[in-house]
Amino acid sequence: MKNYYEEIMDKINESINNNNFDEAFKIVLEELNAPYIPNDFEKQLEKIQSQLAEKLNFNEKNSANWNIDKVLEIMSKKLDQDVHLVAFDALRGLNARLIINEIKQYLKDDEIKPEYKTFLFMVLIEQAIDEEIIIKKINKEILLNPSKYNLNEAQEILKEIELKIEKAIYDSNPSLFTICQNIANTYFYYTFPIFEFEKYTLNDLSVAIILKAQDSLGLELNIEQELKIDFNKENTMILLNELNNIV
Repeated sequence: MKNYYEEIMDKINESINNNNFDEAFKIVLEELNAPYIPNDFEKQLEKIQSQLAEKLNFNEKNSANWNIDKVLEIMSKKLDQDVHLVAFDALRGLNARLIINEIKQYLKDDEIKPEYKTFLFMVLIEQAIDEEIIIKKINKEILLNPSKYNLNEAQEILKEIELKIEKAIYDSNPSLFTICQNIANTYFYYTFPIFEFEKYTLNDLSVAIILKAQDSLGLELNIEQELKIDFNKENTMILLNELNNIV
């Protein structure tokens, strides 16, 4: 039975075999920006990224194709937001401070998908942008300074969620755990950096993710099952409803 990373590689290879290099590049970028990535898997992705960059004319020899104006042009394409990831990857090698006002507007724009705001904010963290910035996601907003944001702490949240789920279900159902990993990653990118743990616990979220994974497999939801996790049923059902709107 394949694990999460093997399934990701299958998706990448399938896209490449179908000559869908943009989609393959998008998947690679998403995984390389993941809060946690095994070292051997990271090396595989970096090799594929380099190969795809050549096919897409996105290498150093063609770096003139990517400048601040080009990044802004791509960011303005709201009907084709998948390509934004490519622009953000290019922005990592440029100076995001030059377009900080446009970035601030992007991060507050209701038409921009939440996960793309996540990737852009991570670029700001990487470049230690020392600005107070408002990030708005799904009628929620937060004021943060990228240079002071503790990304490691946020990454630990995802690791802890995966660990709780692993302890609860991996031995009895490894395939269900793999689906839970996918859902947890999707939820992280969708909500980051607006976490509301004053309203619910990681246990509540972990159980909600397990229930969502069961539902995706067509299994009967059983919130009373023995998961060896203490959780609040009401909070879990609220989170499950939220997951249904995300995944």
